[in-house]
Amino acid sequence: MSTETACVCASESWPSSPRPPLATCVGVLLAAGALAGPAAAVNVFTLDPTADSMGPIAVDSSGNGYVAWLHKGTPDTVMFCKFAPSARSCPGPVTLPVTLAEPSSVTSTPFPVLGPGSDVYVVAPSYDSDQMVIWQSTDGGVTFGAPWVAGAPIASEKDYVCQVGTDLDDVLPFNAYGGQYDPSQGLSTLGGSASNLEFQMSSSNPFIDWAFAYYGQGCVVPASAEPVPGKIPDQAFSFASGAGEESSLGWVSGPAGECPLSYPGDEVEAYEEDHTNPSTVRFYHYSSPTGKCDVTEHNDSAGAIGNWGGPTEITQGAFPRLAGGAAGLFLLSGDAVSPPASEPTAVDVRHYDLATHNFGSPTQLAVVKNLDFGTGGPAGGLGESFTTGELAAVWPDVAGATNQLSLWISTDGGAHFSSAQDIARIGGGYASFDNARLALAPDGEGFVTWEDGNGLHVANLEPLASPYARLLVHHPSKLELEVTCESLKTPCDASAVVKVKGTVIARGHASVPSGSTAILNVKLNATGRALLKAAHGHLHATLHLTITDPSASTERLTVNTVLVR
Repeated sequence: MSTETACVCASESWPSSPRPPLATCVGVLLAAGALAGPAAAVNVFTLDPTADSMGPIAVDSSGNGYVAWLHKGTPDTVMFCKFAPSARSCPGPVTLPVTLAEPSSVTSTPFPVLGPGSDVYVVAPSYDSDQMVIWQSTDGGVTFGAPWVAGAPIASEKDYVCQVGTDLDDVLPFNAYGGQYDPSQGLSTLGGSASNLEFQMSSSNPFIDWAFAYYGQGCVVPASAEPVPGKIPDQAFSFASGAGEESSLGWVSGPAGECPLSYPGDEVEAYEEDHTNPSTVRFYHYSSPTGKCDVTEHNDSAGAIGNWGGPTEITQGAFPRLAGGAAGLFLLSGDAVSPPASEPTAVDVRHYDLATHNFGSPTQLAVVKNLDFGTGGPAGGLGESFTTGELAAVWPDVAGATNQLSLWISTDGGAHFSSAQDIARIGGGYASFDNARLALAPDGEGFVTWEDGNGLHVANLEPLASPYARLLVHHPSKLELEVTCESLKTPCDASAVVKVKGTVIARGHASVPSGSTAILNVKLNATGRALLKAAHGHLHATLHLTITDPSASTERLTVNTVLVR
């Protein structure tokens, strides 16, 4: 029995936003059944063809992108790039060298963090040498000073409080009041000093989930030492939840309270629990303490596991990603539609309720065909503008092995999302588990990064061009649609209907040989010819294209188009 994927391309009206209305379409079909023509990916460029990590990304108020990653080598090298909103390449990749305690040591995935003014940080731990490395730029990421390396020689009777298991999953900046920091706050939430910026980190592997507050102290301390805020890491502990595969860190602030910068407020760490079968998505939360608004707080109460609530199970699923901003905190995950199920089958978004310290019911973005707990995806990413609350989610291969990265946008605080739009082609070898990273600017633009077998790539959030957005009417009254059948054994059946305000004005049908490209002729009827003449050769219409591979699936594409003579 065939399956169907309905893809609608139509302008939608959304609440006012800096972003113009999106054309909500899944552009070109590239499934087991058929490919409906080519699409140019002019919005995509390769950052590094030999990258050895994902590319965490941040954007500033002007829409500039900041990416850090590992370049494959012996050992790997930390790289950084800043690029403009209109960039089609990295104008000047910066190498960030560091000498660690052991010659063979390398850092894990680096993270860019935007500080006040022109301050930019790149934060990277080294699990090999138990050191934390921070590079700082004071000119907006053009140049960086020598790295600051925290650590101590490995010795007995020491606690290694920076051990990260595998890679860091998230690095978030926090202000001096214990709330998440954004450059729009300037120095006002840092007590007038940039040195009060704090880094909150999370990591996971099959044995540990942890969060870590870092103020520039060493990573190795005497085993007998007690945590002291600002001197010894006060938040480095195992949640000891079982078998966490991925974690994600987020923060949400409530309305004005005793300290509107941090209270009420929750820090949340969501993770994939692999100890259950199938996996589940769970979270811990820490609620900021009541009391006076004091820049010396440093969120120190988060430094004890006893002050965290959880674990709380959210759903049967996997691949959690958190994003917080003006509209609150949101969770993206791959979920089972009807638990219990062997694999996740839906892409869902949930909003965090600060009053109940829990996530609400899911908003389903898509039902997908090939999510896999065991192989790690493929999985998507989530981003939210800190200042406007606009929300964006991406997920690959929603309709199967389409090699497309799809985007959903919400401009009303997650109440509604646009339909899926394909914004990039992805190559084979799309990295499993945590991969796609997304960041949004206040104007609604932004970037997404991902790693596949061809390297580390960057795309803006513009949809791929549809090959059917403009159709030329050939003499005497015929449209020619290029269609490719990717079936290796059986021909594909292709049919098209063109409508104007619900009235059929053209039809066509063709059999496309397997592995071949053919022209599907669509003939205008008398009504279509009359409407085209009345529109002076420029008629707006809707194309409905259906392509079926009898041995696989049926794909449907609906596109707003213009008939031109």
